[in-house]
Amino acid sequence: MEDLLKEARKKNSSMDQEELRLQKTIKETVEKVEEMDCQLKALGSELAGTKRQKDINMNIIHDFTIKVKRFEHERELLEVAKKKYNDHLSFQDNLKKQRLGEFMEGFERIGLALKEMYQMITLGGDAALDLKDSMDPFSEGIQFMLVSNYFFPRTIIFQDNFKVVCILQAKYYNQILLSINSCIWKCYF
Repeated sequence: MEDLLKEARKKNSSMDQEELRLQKTIKETVEKVEEMDCQLKALGSELAGTKRQKDINMNIIHDFTIKVKRFEHERELLEVAKKKYNDHLSFQDNLKKQRLGEFMEGFERIGLALKEMYQMITLGGDAALDLKDSMDPFSEGIQFMLVSNYFFPRTIIFQDNFKVVCILQAKYYNQILLSINSCIWKCYF
């Protein structure tokens, strides 16, 4: 009998232990379920937030890509325009250099011819054409200098078309009419 009691106690204690384990497991499971419930609620609110964000107008992204493409196209057009502008600037600089070179060549020829003609006519007089501003001959004009007793204008300002007429002496009127028609200098500013 005692053996039966011991055996019953052992069974009872093992059942108590199993019951305690089951209660503990149930308690842990309930806690996990509550924790999962909280996580589920958090995920639900996060999902609701993404649904609200999904209501955002997705055409904005499409509009942005269109504007980026337009920007790239406009940038290409700007680069082409800059290249054309720089080409025109270099062409303009070349034309200015060419104009200055041709002007100086013609100016030297005219000055030398004037000096020779004046010396021949006056038998030893001296005449010269000089630039007032050697850095920019088109801005200030030229100086006409003579070694003579007669008054002549000392400065001639460039115009679109100009003719320089100098009467050196009254008795040589028909011979001394100096006309510079062949050299017409136009300023292309």
